[in-house]
Amino acid sequence: MSTDVIQKRLKQNGFTEEHYEALGRAVAVGYETVRKLISETPMLSQFGPGIANAGNLRNIAVEFALQSVAADSKLFYTAMNWNAARNHLHLRVNYGGVVLTSHYCGKRGDSAVRKAVVRGELAKRNGDLFSDEAGIPDIDHLSSNTYIQLAHSGDLKPRNAMLMIPNRDQVTYTLPPLILDIPEPDAHKVEQIENQVKKRFDLIVEKELRDGTDFSTDSPEAS
Repeated sequence: MSTDVIQKRLKQNGFTEEHYEALGRAVAVGYETVRKLISETPMLSQFGPGIANAGNLRNIAVEFALQSVAADSKLFYTAMNWNAARNHLHLRVNYGGVVLTSHYCGKRGDSAVRKAVVRGELAKRNGDLFSDEAGIPDIDHLSSNTYIQLAHSGDLKPRNAMLMIPNRDQVTYTLPPLILDIPEPDAHKVEQIENQVKKRFDLIVEKELRDGTDFSTDSPEAS
């Protein structure tokens, strides 16, 4: 099987080159935003524990950039969702029956994709699988959502970005990934998102100081 299968599946759901370009652009902008935030924040760039945990910001930044690019381009709509266990809040990018989630796979791309994001929904849809069905790519449910993983990796710059469809066991992959082009980040967009992040952070801090509440536990709203 080849990446043509993934492209064919996405084309059936209305994906065009514009959609692929928008996803690659979001990855580029997300990584550049993180690079700037780290370099401008002593707690992350000069303090040992901050440096060790700065990498956790990469997927957050890519999700934020995806949300912003989707709003600008009108090519996707987005929503924030909890997983079934309600221990992981994440962004879902939706278009034409495709549900896409973003996953950071480490600096070299050798870390596993987080499987728990939509596992509960997939388990209900797949039901009890026979052993010979577990290794079939999860793209044969024309009446259901198609779940796509946007896997990205890198450090100060993105190393790669790809679209992946897992097999029905949600562990293995038969289809090769569809590699996305990653352009140079748009400096204006990076600055815009960086300012949005800082404003949102200021609002969170202000709310918590004023109300004495933990804003992070509020129910997320669809964007």
